[in-house]
Amino acid sequence: MPTMSNTECHICHTHKKDKFGYPRCNRNGFRLLHRWVYFQKTGEEPEVVMHTCDNPACINPDHLRAGTQLENIQDRVKKSRSQSKLSEKEKLIVREMIFKGNSERNVSRKLGVSRAVIHLIKEKMEVEV
Repeated sequence: MPTMSNTECHICHTHKKDKFGYPRCNRNGFRLLHRWVYFQKTGEEPEVVMHTCDNPACINPDHLRAGTQLENIQDRVKKSRSQSKLSEKEKLIVREMIFKGNSERNVSRKLGVSRAVIHLIKEKMEVEV
């Protein structure tokens, strides 16, 4: 029987993957397998479970770490995995940061998106109020 290294990715081949490549599951309320694996190892349910290997199909518990949505966005930008469009969840984070008094420039730098994108999100926020 082959042994698995803790330094290598453990790629899940047994579960269907979502459109982003994350293995799906339905275990004790968990929908994403890597989140369930992290919970089994730590007993924690953080806001975000991040892959240090940047491989969404990996379920090696040594490659998973707790994080926040903001850290996840910053990690994505730092590693050049940024998308041109922000998700609805990311737009909520932008609105929250602006509501807390952050400048458009500051939010733009923290999230790695253009100031124009931040301004458009802010303008929409002011119209909706």
